[in-house]
Amino acid sequence: MKIEVSVGEAIDKLSILELKLIKIPDENKKREIQKEINVLNECQEYKQKYDFYYNLLMYVNERIWDMTDVIKSINIEDPNFASISNNIFEFNQKRFRIKNWFNLLCESNIKEQKSYASNCCNIVVENENTFFNKLPEINYLSLEYDVITFESPITNIIQDFLKIPTIIYETEIKEHFYDKTIVVNLTDFVIPNNEKTEIYSFTPIPVTYLAGGGLPPSLPPITYLAGGRLGDFINSLSVINEKFYETGRKGVVYLSDRGDHFSNGLVNTYNDIYPIIINQPYIQDFKIFEHDNEPIDIGLSCWRNSSLLNHQNWYYIYKQTYNVKWGKRQWLNCSIEDEWKNKIVINTTSYRWPSNFNFNLLRDFYSDDELLFIAASKHEHNFFETKTNIKINYHEFKSFSELCTIINSCKLFIGGLSAPLSIAHSLHKNRICCLFDECVGDANMAKNLDQFIPQLRYSL
Repeated sequence: MKIEVSVGEAIDKLSILELKLIKIPDENKKREIQKEINVLNECQEYKQKYDFYYNLLMYVNERIWDMTDVIKSINIEDPNFASISNNIFEFNQKRFRIKNWFNLLCESNIKEQKSYASNCCNIVVENENTFFNKLPEINYLSLEYDVITFESPITNIIQDFLKIPTIIYETEIKEHFYDKTIVVNLTDFVIPNNEKTEIYSFTPIPVTYLAGGGLPPSLPPITYLAGGRLGDFINSLSVINEKFYETGRKGVVYLSDRGDHFSNGLVNTYNDIYPIIINQPYIQDFKIFEHDNEPIDIGLSCWRNSSLLNHQNWYYIYKQTYNVKWGKRQWLNCSIEDEWKNKIVINTTSYRWPSNFNFNLLRDFYSDDELLFIAASKHEHNFFETKTNIKINYHEFKSFSELCTIINSCKLFIGGLSAPLSIAHSLHKNRICCLFDECVGDANMAKNLDQFIPQLRYSL
């Protein structure tokens, strides 16, 4: 006897059988379960094609399994009985929604229906940065509600990247759900603590990859080989960020001494910057480069071979080398601390002294309490005071994370051509770039960047 069922029903059956193989210890039962799995071998195609949705279904069914085990072990008078029962019901709702996704994506001939009205969530997305930083939250909400709509100035970008079939973009259809819609501002929304946030994370798939129809398995990350110095490395991270927004593919970054050496050594630099780098939304992994046979897609030191080097600014050099709009979007995120919010933070170096900037003008605009010189060593502070004849408060930062936080928190950053200025660029921080005349090439690469990245100027 053969009975036609929906694709979603068959996929759901497969996920439950695979759970049984994990949960049931009896070998005789496992052999029978495997027979059932073999009968469903045609489902393997859909399992692989929609691997993210299948993993969600496995997660939901395991939660139902575990809660059912608990409910069977307690009686109806137990104070937890009602809440667990309700959670089982809610997760069965999620289970239905994922089955429905499979039915819609696969154009299943049979599609189960539920008897009660659909609920709807209208997600408010304020900007592109929020969207890409909150993809797990969107996936979570898509399982919580039958229908998802968006209110956003970047709906066209969202539509290119999110292909969950119960998301409605057409205005006339959205209006049908307005009277039963819950509004959620994505900026403020967090996934509940009792959920596994990582299960809702995935690499978004842009529309350019859908020409063959349907969704491919999750796209592989792009691998990058990066080198020093530190400021150059920070600048190059914008390439990874822009490629992520362009393709939806995160980056696996290998750090090496190729290109130029790190002043603090490769291993020390890696350990110092790791906590910040690994937490960027466009980074999947961050490692030290150890094997020459490691497959690399993009070399982040290739800009050094550009014909524009020393003649044009960073924007044009990176555009020629990597075909990205360098600095278009903020590419580092870090914490803010009130301690620094009223400070005018200054960083210069003796080896690239900004000879064309008059630091004495600072006294006309800011008080002594507002001005703060930061560096990794007292030597640079002493050099600044000797060169300018200005006595200024000093703070010696102890880590890359602290340096990023200070720059991100301050009222204004004033910097010479060094890593701290690159950090300020990456944060799109209100900043002044201090040029110098002694090295025309370096100055050329830093000029006129205010045309391409915000909150940058070259004078008080």
